Amino acid sequence: MRVDTFLALLLFVSLAALVGVFIIYNQEISVQYQTVNMTVDSYGYTPNTFTIKVGVPVKWRITVNEVTGCNRYLVMEEYGIDKEIYKGTNNVYFTPTTTGMLEFHCNMNMIKGKFIVK
Repeated sequence: MRVDTFLALLLFVSLAALVGVFIIYNQEISVQYQTVNMTVDSYGYTPNTFTIKVGVPVKWRITVNEVTGCNRYLVMEEYGIDKEIYKGTNNVYFTPTTTGMLEFHCNMNMIKGKFIVK
């Protein structure tokens, strides 16, 4: 094989690989979430108990109507969630990997809730 033919082939393969990577990384990934909606105010979480399915990603949509010192942070230790929440809509994503109960609470552990994972 001649050098110029080899270089042309190498250039073609390299460009094809780059185009393939570009296409893969720019595809929209469609994830099916189980969405749960919760409201937060000075009285707590409403609702504060949810039933979800194991292995299915969760989109936890949290609508905060009122922020206080206590409800400003949402904590779920089992999944390393320690999120400051703001007035308006906040989203938290996680995937339950085992069945059972997942408890969550404010940073002062006064406002509580739970997910029942089946």
